[in-house]
Amino acid sequence: MLSDDNLEVLAFLAEQRLARPEQVAQLIGTSEAAAARRLRRLAEAGYVERAQPFRDDPPHSWITRKGLRVIESRLPAPDGTELGNYRHDVGMGWVWLAARDGAFGRARAVRSERTMRSADGRAAEGEERFGLRIAGEGRRGGSLTHYADMLIDTESGRRIAVELELTQKSPGRLEKIMRRYVADRRIDAVVYLVDDPRVARGVLAAAARAGATDLVHVQPVRWATPTGAGRRRAPAQRQRAQARRAAEVTR
Repeated sequence: MLSDDNLEVLAFLAEQRLARPEQVAQLIGTSEAAAARRLRRLAEAGYVERAQPFRDDPPHSWITRKGLRVIESRLPAPDGTELGNYRHDVGMGWVWLAARDGAFGRARAVRSERTMRSADGRAAEGEERFGLRIAGEGRRGGSLTHYADMLIDTESGRRIAVELELTQKSPGRLEKIMRRYVADRRIDAVVYLVDDPRVARGVLAAAARAGATDLVHVQPVRWATPTGAGRRRAPAQRQRAQARRAAEVTR
């Protein structure tokens, strides 16, 4: 039988596409070395898989179908070998931890993009859906469903959408997304976390065109842990603190 800490680790991994030892260390309050040992043991038991695609980075882990079954999760197993969004995936692990620790206000529920997509896929006709339908953005001009990177319901009754925006979207697409946020009366704030001033300027310009300046908040983030080969490692606490500061506007 798995310990409570192991079950908590698996529940965290279920929400993420991938996670790293320093994030698991932060999650359960242990050292990075102890977290790495725990992840190795979980991998040996078949609950997670591990890979080290970047020489200077620690291995990352992702949950398997066996791991999902043991926590009774209905989420699909992620593909941790897909690294096209590696920086974003690592970043969202830190943002999730910051949200859990109250960076966006005391949270009643924190939903990852994986959770929202899965819930919408199972939703019956007429049930609430989390995705935003964006007309003209799909294949052959059809509609596209956009999901926030994270959706937080706070204990004060606010709903906050979080977008970790590390690359530039086209101005037209970004404006369409924001217009849908404006139209969705369930959303009280949209926080864009950015690490590039050019991306920040694009987000602010799109918010102005969409009439979303009161809804959209742009905050800078700086990555203190490596998100790709060749980057120097720094303490995990710095990353979490920066994510918390970036979210202070929503309190």
